[in-house]
Amino acid sequence: MPNFETIPIDVAAERTVVNQRQKIIQEYVAYIQQLPEGQAAKLTAGEGETLPMIRRRLGEAARAANKDLVIKRTGDELYFWVQKKPRKRRPGTPRRLRSPI
Repeated sequence: MPNFETIPIDVAAERTVVNQRQKIIQEYVAYIQQLPEGQAAKLTAGEGETLPMIRRRLGEAARAANKDLVIKRTGDELYFWVQKKPRKRRPGTPRRLRSPI
């Protein structure tokens, strides 16, 4: 039989996965917004974190903040800065047309 317990809604909202994820992304958005123009920042992994995890969160936060970031990894450090003008993205490989033969 499961244990039933009532708790306040704000406590439940804090502990839910979706809200926790949004809270983490907002923390990364704050990192991006604190970054002065022309400066770079460095992030290192804390306990229980990996650099790919940090990079993924940073990319998601950049999309949420509508910023174009350059993210580079060197060893166990992650560097990032705001790109002044949007990077030109290469188009994908064009589709190969099949001949009617």
